[in-house]
Amino acid sequence: MTDSQQVDSANKHVILVEISGTKKTAAAEAVKSFNAYKDEYNKVFEERKTELQPKVVEIYWLHQLKSRSSGKWGSLC
Repeated sequence: MTDSQQVDSANKHVILVEISGTKKTAAAEAVKSFNAYKDEYNKVFEERKTELQPKVVEIYWLHQLKSRSSGKWGSLC
């Protein structure tokens, strides 16, 4: 593997880009920061999924009821 190839081991993507040392460091930090944020977001999402799922189902069913009782609701969503 050359200096222009980096492998994202978590996602198995090969990135083919020629960048300078400073930009390479900045890009690596940006990827690291993004991955940390993504992991934290996924963790919070998984924790709240159980709490939020009943609300999503309720909103869905309310939407279905409103769209059946009034044609205008169906066209809004």
